[in-house]
Amino acid sequence: MALSTKNIKVGEGKLNKTITPGNTIGKIYDLVLKPGYNPDSYYLVLMVETEPIENFEGFFIDSSNESKGRHKGQVGRIRSSQYAYETKTLPSGVKIDRDDNILKALMTIAKSQDTIDALNEIDVDTIEEFIEEAKDVVCNDKYLHFCIAGKTYTNKEGYPAYDCYLPKMDNKKYAISNSEDNVLIFSEDKHILAEKKKQTESVESFEPQSNGNDFDMF
Repeated sequence: MALSTKNIKVGEGKLNKTITPGNTIGKIYDLVLKPGYNPDSYYLVLMVETEPIENFEGFFIDSSNESKGRHKGQVGRIRSSQYAYETKTLPSGVKIDRDDNILKALMTIAKSQDTIDALNEIDVDTIEEFIEEAKDVVCNDKYLHFCIAGKTYTNKEGYPAYDCYLPKMDNKKYAISNSEDNVLIFSEDKHILAEKKKQTESVESFEPQSNGNDFDMF
């Protein structure tokens, strides 16, 4: 019998619903403070959604209320720094303040969005309270250019995945900006960290639910 490709259907791979390392355009729709490994340390985690993708079925916006619909783009948790923010004194004697560095990260985001004046109006007592107020300022529909780095790890299902974070500034290029010309160009050699054999801390795989100076990366 003759062979023919006429009636053979070739499947097309589905686009990942989560953001992976690389250059992308996205908006910040939520902020989260995630405790780090050391006591009183925090990661500032940006909840990011890319521009809408045609014929794409994203995660449900609220997995407990599917009537809210789905995200129109890929989504992901992106740490604002590779390392958690903490208050400490370096061997050189330089003092690092956790809250100051988190505020600097928020200021950089707000400047990129042109929302810095509104951010400067926030006046509260704790960083936790500040983040709650800042959500009303920096979580919006303003799309920004991102360069996203990542550390590889194996998820609970045994598949490779990434802990994503924003890399440090390099040669006057930044990890986030409203101008493509000012953003770092993603490089796998620079911006991907291989998985270590020993157990490492990771941000859990993404599934939306309801509802030194480590900052110097921008």
